[in-house]
Amino acid sequence: MLVKKILIISTTICFSLLLLSSCNKDERQTDTQSISSQSSVIENERTTSNHDSSDNQNNPTPTVIEDASGTIQSLVQTCPENQFWNEQISQCQRYYPLRFSNKSILNIIKNKNLRTLQFCLDISRSTEHSNDLFLKWEQYIKSAILEWLNPIQKNKEIALIKEIIVVNAQMENCDMDTSIAKINILPIYYFSNIPSDTDDIAVAFPNELPMPSISIYEKSPCKTLIHEFGHLFGFDDHYIRSEYKKCQDGYGQDLTVMCRPEENLGTLDKDGMSRLFCQFWPESENCRSGVNSTYDLINGLILTCYKPDDGIFFEFSNSITSFWLTTGEYPKEGGYATTSHNFYNLIPNEPLDSEGWHFHTSDNNNIVNIEIDYKKNKILVSSSGDENFSYFFKISNDLSLDGKVQYGDCNFIDKHLEYVVKNH
Repeated sequence: MLVKKILIISTTICFSLLLLSSCNKDERQTDTQSISSQSSVIENERTTSNHDSSDNQNNPTPTVIEDASGTIQSLVQTCPENQFWNEQISQCQRYYPLRFSNKSILNIIKNKNLRTLQFCLDISRSTEHSNDLFLKWEQYIKSAILEWLNPIQKNKEIALIKEIIVVNAQMENCDMDTSIAKINILPIYYFSNIPSDTDDIAVAFPNELPMPSISIYEKSPCKTLIHEFGHLFGFDDHYIRSEYKKCQDGYGQDLTVMCRPEENLGTLDKDGMSRLFCQFWPESENCRSGVNSTYDLINGLILTCYKPDDGIFFEFSNSITSFWLTTGEYPKEGGYATTSHNFYNLIPNEPLDSEGWHFHTSDNNNIVNIEIDYKKNKILVSSSGDENFSYFFKISNDLSLDGKVQYGDCNFIDKHLEYVVKNH
């Protein structure tokens, strides 16, 4: 029997006073810490300098592991809490920031200037579809959203959110004008290739129209929903797909729910939300500081440059440990790049700061140099060797690629960096 119409419980959530609900459906206790008190202890890395040489040069502590006879089996290197042992460079290194894209429900919140967040919950295909099931998942949704919003609650743009509503998709108006996302509660036969040892079964569709959605197994725990909401906020998976729950290099097991689902965010998740917030509200007072290291930048594409008259494009990317440059031909009439070439391991000649950057790399055939000068509003890219070129770009916000290149010059994908450059 389908659940009767459930009245929308517009539970007012005054973020500065709210007592957080437990994820556990059987222990709906409240945490005596308010959102504001939790978020106050979270440091925004953009307000501090990150190029302390100790970050990458800390000496690890060796831990000796012996067998029963006292024979040394191995020597394990123990690094500080925010670092991992990098075998390739034989030293401790800071964990990498989470990767994210611009497809985020934060974008919806900003564009619509939302003060109430509404989510659609569809239990019509579950095996139970009862009032209790609805109430359980309503609680899960609110808990998951609050867990992700906690790290950025100190920002006034988020503090203005006063209400979270979960409505029955079968009974209420659930469309893109009223709701942010839809959550579908499904039986196990809706999923394929399911691991036999877990109930962490779900899939997120952050790009789905008319609104982002999550499809989740009806017996999955709340921590699974927290992981999936991480995708709706814009974060990638950070586990190795062939080895479920084993983190990719540079990401700690206990530091991100995007590797292994947990009921509380890890350090990298909280830092990731601060970074992601600054992509959508770069003008916020907590996002106005400069760029001191690669850890202040998004992990991925940060800058694109086009020369339509010459049919040339450049893409400048960050992989935290190094930068790389993609060069290629862009037809004058618009369209896709016809050829491309990557120059990897671009190394900054000096620490990143607001005075401008210089990068260089060389291989057997080419020497590549990049100069990004904020003050002079210019970017110079040159190569000598097999590929000889030298191009000058302006740092511009007028780039458009709607079918054809209307303007040349460079456009920042990293909106925080763009703000820093514009306001230098």
